Amino acid sequence: MSRIRTIAARFALAATVGLTGSAAAAAPAHAATNYIYNDPALHSVGIGVGYSGEHLYEGILEPGKRTSQAPLYWGYARTIFIGAGFCAQLWKGSPGDWARARSDIKGPGGESNLALNTNWRVVPYKARSSSSCV
Repeated sequence: MSRIRTIAARFALAATVGLTGSAAAAAPAHAATNYIYNDPALHSVGIGVGYSGEHLYEGILEPGKRTSQAPLYWGYARTIFIGAGFCAQLWKGSPGDWARARSDIKGPGGESNLALNTNWRVVPYKARSSSSCV
């Protein structure tokens, strides 16, 4: 029953404007294969991130952090989730060599099953309206 409450609480949090907090599931220990970076260049807001691909997200990544850093210390990450009222640019590559990966993601929503051999940069920003990112 507590697992159901935890999942319901995470879903309720995702329905709010942006994502905040530091609740995180412990990912299995593996050598680092990739990371997701929450770039605060346009808006400083937490994003949902996951490693299993089985949930919307399993932790909240604070602005300016990578999933491979504290407090998550995940060896890999494969899911992102953007809260209501926000959009995000998705980039892949590495610092100094980032390339746009796809069109912008509109929250609430996300991207699952990101490639594990690629680093990901997420740049969240405030949506222009409830129906449009830009």
